[in-house]
Amino acid sequence: MKITTIIGARPQFIKTAMISRILRARQWVREILEKNARLIVTDSGGIQKEAYFHEVPCVTLRDETEWVDLVEAGANILVGADKGKIIQGISRMMEKEIDSSSAVYGRCDAAEKVVEILDGWCNGHIFSIQGHLENEKR
Repeated sequence: MKITTIIGARPQFIKTAMISRILRARQWVREILEKNARLIVTDSGGIQKEAYFHEVPCVTLRDETEWVDLVEAGANILVGADKGKIIQGISRMMEKEIDSSSAVYGRCDAAEKVVEILDGWCNGHIFSIQGHLENEKR
């Protein structure tokens, strides 16, 4: 990593800047690894959901999850810490194809719908406001 001298900077600032760059690089590497994985084995709640959005099957080393909907959709399987269940879960999920278009979390078009509604609402009101303003000018 190239270290640049920052004139007048406190040592804490320089350390924070370097740590921040390292963390961003780690997140980027993790993102690439998750996107290109054939299977994710984790005990992390957040990674279970990320696996789904990357359309990667997930084996979760826990007995329960906050993402029950992913288990019900077949995108995730809970195996706990039992070695036999872990091996079975990995074998089972390696054959899975995950399709995130099944809309467990919606169709990812909420923003478009909001814009359409606001656009229709605003157009109706703008025309009536413009008409009102024109009437006032007369």
